[in-house]
Order: sequence, then C-alpha cells, then structure tokens
Amino acid sequence: MRIRPEIRRQPAAGAHGWLWDPRTGSVFGLNRSSAFLLDLLAGGAAEAELPERLAAAFGLEAPAAVDDTRAFLRQLAEHDLVEL
Repeated sequence: MRIRPEIRRQPAAGAHGWLWDPRTGSVFGLNRSSAFLLDLLAGGAAEAELPERLAAAFGLEAPAAVDDTRAFLRQLAEHDLVEL
C-alpha cells in the first residue's frame, strides 16, 4: 500500500499537517499518530510492521495499535488516497 502520487501532504504550523486530494479538492487533517503512520508508509514500511511501530512510538498495547492502524488504513482506502 502506498499513498497515491497525486496526493499532497502539507505541513501546518503547530499541527501535524493535512492531506489534499487535488482530484476532489478534499482536505484531510492529520493527528500525531496518522502523521507518524504516513511517514512510515512514505518511507517504504510494510503494512504488517505498522502496528508494532505505532505501539512502540506511542506506548500502546498491541491490540489497540492493530485496531488504530487498521482504522487509519481503512479510511485512506475509503477516500481513495492509497494504491493497494
């Protein structure tokens, strides 16, 4: 899974930025954990390693990290922001 090349990520002062889809004009705000996961995806991390890295970075229990990662990836897919 990777972010579609046309999707733009913008930083925001004092925040974690946002994603902009120029195809639709939609803007999606990022929180700290979603920005972290996007950085991992952009760096070529495998989907399977995301929950473990999220848990380590944010002090989460493994089940919560798995659920949070799945929910985030599902949202990306629902909004057609990723290529599978």
